[in-house]
Amino acid sequence: MMKKYLLLIVEGQGLFEAGLNLIAMPDLALEISGKVDNCADALRLVQELKPDLILMDLSMLGHQGIKAIGTIKRNSPQTKIVVLTSERSEVLLRLSLKAGANGYMVKDMSADELRIAIRTVLKGKLHLSPDITDLVIGGYLLSEPFPGNFPAMRTFA
Repeated sequence: MMKKYLLLIVEGQGLFEAGLNLIAMPDLALEISGKVDNCADALRLVQELKPDLILMDLSMLGHQGIKAIGTIKRNSPQTKIVVLTSERSEVLLRLSLKAGANGYMVKDMSADELRIAIRTVLKGKLHLSPDITDLVIGGYLLSEPFPGNFPAMRTFA
């Protein structure tokens, strides 16, 4: 029998929950244990329900959401958090990850991308939206000076 994962949704649009029920639930064994639209209720429900996964809309919550991620991870480190946002922001991504988020997804993702993100995060791995990954790698490459001299490299026969 497949393990059932408890899901808490922190966002303000009921349409997202309805869409999630249609596209992700049957094959992912997710059970929505709660849905809230603010950080205070989210923190309370995490303590009550001990969800395995939280899908959190930062577009609605802003910096309060970042603070909530940190608090949730301190109080419930086993709970995985996937940030949902319309922002393609390297700064918001960095803040989310430093606070403890396990995933960062841009809201215009496909249903398959959401399924992959959920599966990956539930397995204990980090998952970033492909759109934001390109931004991060581009920023990383621009910020690191290219070395003029490479150290002696050992070759293997």
